[in-house]
Amino acid sequence: MKVKQNVQVEVEVSNQDIARALGLPPSVRIGYHFSKGKLSHGDGDPIVEGKTHTVVPPVKVCGNGLHASPYPHQAWSYVQGCVLAKVLVTGAKTQGDKFAGSSRTYLKVVKLTGSQYRKLGTLFGGRFGGANQAFDAYARKLLGE
Repeated sequence: MKVKQNVQVEVEVSNQDIARALGLPPSVRIGYHFSKGKLSHGDGDPIVEGKTHTVVPPVKVCGNGLHASPYPHQAWSYVQGCVLAKVLVTGAKTQGDKFAGSSRTYLKVVKLTGSQYRKLGTLFGGRFGGANQAFDAYARKLLGE
């Protein structure tokens, strides 16, 4: 008798692995950004899916540039509001757990509810093993990944 089994394998693939597989240059980064739903430094232009914001170079991390982080839990360290976005940043320069570029395109944007925002805060503040992974998994779920 033959038995068929369905096996599911979960593999962690980083956004940078995906970018490399798509043939994007190293200066193009995929990351995450929290905001109030509009640009915080500048004209207050709204953040919406598909939109690209740009700044005039030169780009400097923590200076002139549009910022993001490689993982959602890293972006939470710079949280400015309850809008979570998955972004594509071009002309990126990296410093620590964040990067800045001359343009940022919003691939997916989600306005978090109060309970979703509080759950992220609880996960971030967790002192148990795997807190970052749990945070990232929940944030990615909210973005439909």
